[in-house]
Amino acid sequence: MKQDVTSFKSASMMQKAAFIIATIFALTSLYFGLSPQAGIIQQVVHLMFAIIIVLLFYQNGKKTIVGIVTQFVDLIVLIMITCSMLYLLINFESIVWRAGNLNTLDLVAGGVTIFAVLYGTKKVIGWSLPIIASVFILYAVFGRHVPGPFQHGGYSLDRIIGHVYLTEDGIFGSPLQASATLVIFFLIFSSFYERAGGSNLVIQLANSLFGWMKGGPAKVSVAASSLFGSISGSAVANVAGTGAVTIPLMKRTGYKPHFSGAVEAVSSTGGQFMPPIMGAAAFIMAEMLGISYVEVIIAAIVPAILYYFTLFIVVHLEAKRLDLSKISKSELPPLKSVLLDYGHMIIPLIILVYLLVFLHYSPARAALIAVGLTVLVSFLRKSTRLNIRLIFDSLRSASMSVLQVALACACAGIVVGVFALTGLGMKLSHILIDLAGGSLLLLLILTAVTSIILGMGMPTVGAYLVLAILIAPVLIDAGFHPIAAHLFIFYFGNMSNITPPVALASFAASGLAKANISKTSWTATRLAVAGFILPFMFIYNQELMLVGNFIDIARVVFFTGTGIVFLAIGLQKYFLTTLGRMEQVILIVASIMLISPEVITSIIGIVLGVAILINNKRKVSSLEAKIPA
Repeated sequence: MKQDVTSFKSASMMQKAAFIIATIFALTSLYFGLSPQAGIIQQVVHLMFAIIIVLLFYQNGKKTIVGIVTQFVDLIVLIMITCSMLYLLINFESIVWRAGNLNTLDLVAGGVTIFAVLYGTKKVIGWSLPIIASVFILYAVFGRHVPGPFQHGGYSLDRIIGHVYLTEDGIFGSPLQASATLVIFFLIFSSFYERAGGSNLVIQLANSLFGWMKGGPAKVSVAASSLFGSISGSAVANVAGTGAVTIPLMKRTGYKPHFSGAVEAVSSTGGQFMPPIMGAAAFIMAEMLGISYVEVIIAAIVPAILYYFTLFIVVHLEAKRLDLSKISKSELPPLKSVLLDYGHMIIPLIILVYLLVFLHYSPARAALIAVGLTVLVSFLRKSTRLNIRLIFDSLRSASMSVLQVALACACAGIVVGVFALTGLGMKLSHILIDLAGGSLLLLLILTAVTSIILGMGMPTVGAYLVLAILIAPVLIDAGFHPIAAHLFIFYFGNMSNITPPVALASFAASGLAKANISKTSWTATRLAVAGFILPFMFIYNQELMLVGNFIDIARVVFFTGTGIVFLAIGLQKYFLTTLGRMEQVILIVASIMLISPEVITSIIGIVLGVAILINNKRKVSSLEAKIPA
């Protein structure tokens, strides 16, 4: 996944042009945000700007034959996509009136758009998503030659282009609509908020509250990443943003380099699960499910808190096991100072959540208000004040950040179009259910493994979109709650960020920690145990998504929280002292029993787990009694 790390001064002429257009892109998006009747025009303009900026910014600067050819191709594609998008904007009403009877120019414009989406997605994200989309196009064309249950009659290129280009099941479908009408506004807010000192508030506040504890820097990483990661929309970007501060501190206090990197990778990945923004996926999930954004964040909040609670316990146990020293409070920012310098920047976040949750404002409207409020509030302190340069820099940065989302959504739209055209969804659902042999647990395991594999190397939104199209319908057809199904695949798609062999967040963290990549990745996989277990828990226990009455919700949250803590202690092999092999096994068994929604098995699991912890405490007391006074 590529990041915008080029400054305006060091940029090439083409990149400077991209920055200028990116600023215009953000201003145009704000204009559309104030004009909610824009409809599909907004999506067309959104995609056009995104592709043009990608082609200008992501240049092959090498003066080789390959580099020169690539730049020439970029220029040709840029001209073609601009013409095809302008053609669609000018002739949109005429095309609609023709009701699917496309002429030659329509098909040419559609073909150019599909190619430009694949080409642009490859430049900004990499090969994975364009290859998947291309395979689906080939499947639509040559379906009659595919053996077995996936076979279909095949479709002409004209039919495929028409369906993918001009129907609601194609490029301009709900994923791109979410990017153009929701995600862009929250990225603009995020960009303004970060430059006004919001990221400083998060990191320094976490340092002040947790830095003084045993193993404090790891706890700072957990706390800061849970907040910053939700806004940043990228596990890798979160590692870069908070890891540069937390990883050196963790190493300094005694954590091993690979453990320090693993903690940051797991913390940063979890930010994608954390409301209110969930790495921008919350808005797209709401769009895909046809429900309100508030319903998504309500369903996601408890699992996200349990994920971080478990990680907090793990880093605490590691600090106790290693008997790490604490950071002196004199080296940490005083809470009073942090609040005086940056405390006012909490106001936009509070107002944003209030508008979304309590006043039920649309996400776009709430985000626009939060942007304006961020600018106003920033003037309360000189250190956070946004000047004209920072405002334009925020606009430019937001547009650069949305490129991945926009292209991923458009590319996923191609997959959606082929799915709808060929009826592949029903076939895939039947095949996976048949493979599971009627076992819902086996079906969940199959979809979990598939989600990790398909999510490898993909950004948050791209991974979610592919899985929402391919895998989530399988779980819904099997009878699981739709929101639970989408959260299930969302969790496992993101866990690919830390799961070998393609663990991008772990790779980034290992670089900052100067640690072995493989060791960091496997340690992160162990530390993130909650991320692998929680999806099974909330898909079997809807109460974890706050569905049901208060008593049932409280019971299930308590049992689940206890179960994943038992599991974390068991895998860490330490409570008050080192656990024996049998104690470790019993704790893990107890945690598995707490996954079940049955009260009896949960109570048995609680009894077993508590018995092991009491026994561990007795071992400590016994050892202390043997030490001479």
